[in-house]
Amino acid sequence: MKSQVFFLSVFYLILNGMFLLLYRYKGHGDFIKSLRDRLYAERKLEMGLVIFGFVVSVGSLAFPMDPGPVYIGDGLVAINSIILSVLNLYFFLQHKSSRAVQKVSAMASLAYWWYGVFLIVLGCLHFLFPSIVLI
Repeated sequence: MKSQVFFLSVFYLILNGMFLLLYRYKGHGDFIKSLRDRLYAERKLEMGLVIFGFVVSVGSLAFPMDPGPVYIGDGLVAINSIILSVLNLYFFLQHKSSRAVQKVSAMASLAYWWYGVFLIVLGCLHFLFPSIVLI
């Protein structure tokens, strides 16, 4: 069970990081852009992403990856999963009929971009070095 929650948390972080990167790069990433547009077109899938984030955050705290301290390595992942779930819930509540082309301010797109980069780096580090907190 621990390895499934571990891979789901890494998947959730990297997928949402790529979604956030798309706010800055409108013309690139056709595959992830079409996936995001499909996800945001279906209200059930969008709400499923919110619920999935809360489940991943609870799962990463309930089933931490061995070895290492319980809440240091997986706590950062769980906190960011909760933040992403709240952000996705905000997007869900602000849902427009054409969410794919919704305009955001330049400052918000830059903040989304930096948070997306952070999430991808965090997901990659969490995948490559799950016991880095022991070093």
